[in-house]
Amino acid sequence: MRFLVNGKLVDALDEGDLRRLRLVREQLVAEAVLLGPEEALRRSANAMKWVFGILYIVIAGFLIFLASEATPVERPLMYTLVPVVLLALAAVMPIAYQANIRKFRERMGHLQLPGPAGSTVRLDEAGLTIAGRPLLPWSALSIDTVELQRMSGSRGGGYFIIQSLLLATEGDSIKLDLAVLTNGRDILDNVFRRLRAEPS
Repeated sequence: MRFLVNGKLVDALDEGDLRRLRLVREQLVAEAVLLGPEEALRRSANAMKWVFGILYIVIAGFLIFLASEATPVERPLMYTLVPVVLLALAAVMPIAYQANIRKFRERMGHLQLPGPAGSTVRLDEAGLTIAGRPLLPWSALSIDTVELQRMSGSRGGGYFIIQSLLLATEGDSIKLDLAVLTNGRDILDNVFRRLRAEPS
């Protein structure tokens, strides 16, 4: 099993890294719907707008709080600095947003969907079912590559979430990607749980 962290191949994850892998609760049955690239892009763009908007509001609130707590000597500087920083952020955030959209489009351009958009993906005790394909029993599947995204956190260097799984079957491979599944975390995390070779 290979691991990619933020797009870079790593030799292996040690037990400390694996403990920082954040998985949703275990489920015996989970379902998701495959999204087409344009629908996935639309959802991702909306999520990014919310993230950037909330980040801007938090930073603005913090700076305004600092300005209100400034001493009389510091206030003129703060009243100049706060608007400049907020204007700079308002200019930089759309550029960062467009850069992220470009990266997402590139990623979608290389992604081969395991079925047509609108297909149902289901996991249960029997195996993995993707509409239009025969049932893939767990015994016929193995994980080739796990792509992880490192998320920032307050303790110990953050945590990881599963971004995609490349599954190997007999003579074929299937990629399940978080961005194109409506219930992606449930599917990816529970497939990983079932197929991960437990350390000896």
